[in-house]
Amino acid sequence: EDVTIEQVAQAFRFELLDAGSVDSESLTAVMESDSKVELLLHWIQQLIVESINTDVLSIPAPLLSRAFQELSSGVVAFHHAMKISSIPFPFPYAQTCDILLLMHWLGTPIVMAQWVTSPWWGAVFSFAQVFIYSCLNMIAMEIENPFGRDPNDIDGAVMQKEMNRHLRLLLEPRTRRVPRLISATNSLRRHSFIDIWKERASSGTAPPDTSFVQRGTGHISRMPSKTTEDFMQALNSQRP
Repeated sequence: EDVTIEQVAQAFRFELLDAGSVDSESLTAVMESDSKVELLLHWIQQLIVESINTDVLSIPAPLLSRAFQELSSGVVAFHHAMKISSIPFPFPYAQTCDILLLMHWLGTPIVMAQWVTSPWWGAVFSFAQVFIYSCLNMIAMEIENPFGRDPNDIDGAVMQKEMNRHLRLLLEPRTRRVPRLISATNSLRRHSFIDIWKERASSGTAPPDTSFVQRGTGHISRMPSKTTEDFMQALNSQRP
């Protein structure tokens, strides 16, 4: 029970975007509710409907129905995930596996003694057989609960921060504008982003917050360059 309470408390430590701007009454309602996901879904849908009625949100009906469909699909996936966490693993199946492993652990040395004359080789073969099946059983137990705080577990807090980073990117003024074509040519030019950024940086029109490209990998890192000189130095360090 203590572990369950700790896991529940850990879920409420995930990073949220501007949760402090919500009024106290709503925060209290979420805290006291036993169906927090359903309550938040209802609020989101109600907010969309009110925004449409007040002409704050004006989108075609097909796009609106698609948005509601995605919200419903997310709730369906959530309930499927809740089945995995709330419905216990079949007790007879788990006990049968444990009994079979115990019988295998006890019977393997006896069988090896009939086929191997050396005690050392018998111990080695017996250990290999028992170790392999025990490892497979432990791996299956870990796969049943992939989330946690162990080194090889899936970190839900990191996934939440990554999603928040993408949401913040969509709210930035420079990402809310639609890109425009600034020049027209008779022929189709085939350039990569690296070539275009080099050309803009050499002409002094490079953006001040252009991301570096990791050396030798071709992946974009998240560390922004502060000056055009830094950006040019990072680009010139790339080698095909």
